[in-house]
Amino acid sequence: MSLRILYVGNDLALYEFLQATLDMKILRCVGQSNARLLIRRIKYSAILLDAAEKGLKRSIHRLGIHKNTPVIIVSGPPENVAEVIKRQVSKTMTLAKW
Repeated sequence: MSLRILYVGNDLALYEFLQATLDMKILRCVGQSNARLLIRRIKYSAILLDAAEKGLKRSIHRLGIHKNTPVIIVSGPPENVAEVIKRQVSKTMTLAKW
């Protein structure tokens, strides 16, 4: 199973760090309108939002395709963000097996 993370935000350093660090496909888009299109069409293992985009969280969970998808608001250094992603994706995968 290929793990796919959508990052909605402007922090290129964070995006590049996640690509280099995580063994997951990291996709990036800027802006809520672009994000809404991608979120409706593609299933993600997790969705990462910059603080400026946190308003998307409620609408993401309303979509059936992402009802149980972890939505993570970026805060802290990139290393911490990567660890949160790993934990959330791992927890979601464990729950899906039940």
